[in-house]
Amino acid sequence: MNHYPPMKALLAFEASVRLGSFIKAAESLHVTPGAVSQQIKKLEEELGVMLFLREIRKLTVTETGQKYYRLIQPALEQIRAAGEKIRYAAHHTLTLSMPPGLASKWFSPRMSDFVRTFPGLDLHLNATAALVSLEKDNVDLAVRYTDLSRAQPSRVLLSDAPCRLFCHPAYAERLSLHRPEDLKNAVLLHTTLYPYWDA
Repeated sequence: MNHYPPMKALLAFEASVRLGSFIKAAESLHVTPGAVSQQIKKLEEELGVMLFLREIRKLTVTETGQKYYRLIQPALEQIRAAGEKIRYAAHHTLTLSMPPGLASKWFSPRMSDFVRTFPGLDLHLNATAALVSLEKDNVDLAVRYTDLSRAQPSRVLLSDAPCRLFCHPAYAERLSLHRPEDLKNAVLLHTTLYPYWDA
């Protein structure tokens, strides 16, 4: 099995070498100098080498310590940068989900203005009519045609658009389509794209 040295010990070592002092390292890590010293000892025991020469009021990095620092410093920097990247993405990414028709006919013409208004935002558009879970599907905002009878606190009514049926006027005239009950004689078009189409 791969064995990793303790992360706290690596951070204490990196700060001590970079700042040249256990006291300054302790300040930067918000711990006591004794805690830094203990972490360094733990790391030295783990590696089986001396990393520092401890003299009165003087801390000297050994040659092995300098070599180890050069080896681990890029990896620690990579870990720090990865954290920054994830933190940035978490606060600068927006995932929108909306039906394809709304995405292409309404949002698409407005998208360039939106991106110009929020230049640092990483926008993801999910054009689907399928019902989504904001948590499971990692979606920040979903726009759907839906029934509001099952009220949920996370839902906001954007528009109270009525449901309408469309057909050629001659077809409506031929079948005398005037009321919903007249539809039993009409040929209805069904789609599987919308989960609430039947309702």
